[in-house]
Amino acid sequence: MDSPGRFHKVAVLCLAVALAVPTTGCRSFWWAAGGTAVGIATGAAVLRFIGGDLEGPLEGDPREVARAAEQAFADLGIGRETVVATGLDALVVGRTATDKKVKVEVKAAGSGSSAVSVRIGFWGDEAASLTVYQAIRDRLKAERKGEEEGK
Repeated sequence: MDSPGRFHKVAVLCLAVALAVPTTGCRSFWWAAGGTAVGIATGAAVLRFIGGDLEGPLEGDPREVARAAEQAFADLGIGRETVVATGLDALVVGRTATDKKVKVEVKAAGSGSSAVSVRIGFWGDEAASLTVYQAIRDRLKAERKGEEEGK
C-alpha cells in the first residue's frame, strides 16, 4: 500500500506539470519536465543546447550561412529538401539516412553575423547538431579564406 506522503508528492508534481503546459512555451515545459541546457565553447563562439535546439552565432549574413549549410549537408550526406534565404533570415531543411529531419534556421544578427539554430529529429540530437553546426562554420571559413586568397 502506498503511503499518503508519496501520493501527495505525485499529485503535486502532476498538478505542476499540468499547469506548466498551457501557460508556457515548449522550452519552458522542457525545463519543467527536467530537460537540460548545455553550454559548449567552440573557439570564440559559445553554443547553447536548449530544448533540442543547438543555438549559436556564425559570421556571415543569412544567405551566406544558407549556402554553407547546403554545402555542409552535401559533405555530411544529408539529403536537401528545402532552401529559402533572404537577407533577413534563412531556412535549410534536409533528412538523414535514417529519415531524421535536419533543420537549420538562420536570422540576421547585425553587421555580417547571424544567429543559427540547428535541430535534428523531433527531440533534438546534441552531438549530431554540433557536427552540422561545425560543418557549416568550416564551410564559411573556407569561403572567406578563398575570397582572401583571390584578392
